[in-house]
Amino acid sequence: MKAKFIVVLILTTAITVAQNLYLPNLERYLFTATSEGSEALRLNPASLGFKHLTNFSLYLSPSGELSLKNYDAGFYLQTMRFGFALKRTKIQEKTSLLISTSTGFGTEELALGLGFDYFKINDERFKTAINAGIISRPFNFISLSLTAYNLTGKHFQSTPLEKSYIAGFGIRPLGNDILTLSSDIFIKEKQKIKNFKIGAEFKLINGFNLFAILDNSKIFSDKKNFHFRIFNKPPKHWDKNFHKSRQLKHKSNRICLFHSGSDANICISN
Repeated sequence: MKAKFIVVLILTTAITVAQNLYLPNLERYLFTATSEGSEALRLNPASLGFKHLTNFSLYLSPSGELSLKNYDAGFYLQTMRFGFALKRTKIQEKTSLLISTSTGFGTEELALGLGFDYFKINDERFKTAINAGIISRPFNFISLSLTAYNLTGKHFQSTPLEKSYIAGFGIRPLGNDILTLSSDIFIKEKQKIKNFKIGAEFKLINGFNLFAILDNSKIFSDKKNFHFRIFNKPPKHWDKNFHKSRQLKHKSNRICLFHSGSDANICISN
């Protein structure tokens, strides 16, 4: 099917600067059980098990005022069951580099994935973290996930990278992509479970979506920033009938431009 070019203008005031140099801050808008495509390859490598067509994502997030001293930029690429990501962050005098590789396998109902992060700050040597994930979709309207991060338990400089987990849940109560509800619960060893985020995406008509998020994850700071992203990715549909007939044949291109600060997004596309 001929790819459609979609331009999306999103104005929002969201909290999106990561507390450390390690996490890609665009992951604030993604969910482990429902997000697919290249941008989700590190968040949950099991998403690669659904074997999408080749697709990529680019994003740029200056922190605060537009400046070469403060920014977060990344490139994500997925080809079938394999993914690669490169992220560079600069905050004042500190610069971090994150290289991620992931792979996944499975069926439409169950997918598993494994990912490797290679990261460094300034002149430090690269260190490695291992991530693993699983996504189960027993019905055409429910998605469940569990993702484990930093299984090697690495720390470096002042950035804690303790083992952590995210349990995700997604539901399409209408049985299609008109309404998608998503949630992630953040779990850390020897800590009470109290951090979470929830989101809802409502398709008013074809090409017009309304998205809202409530983030209590405590992962991102309260600084405002500006994002520019370019997507070439398959749609995030996971009801089985649509999945079987169109998922591997259809790609879409999308440009997103938004400013952070609230938790509501309006998407306009054609």
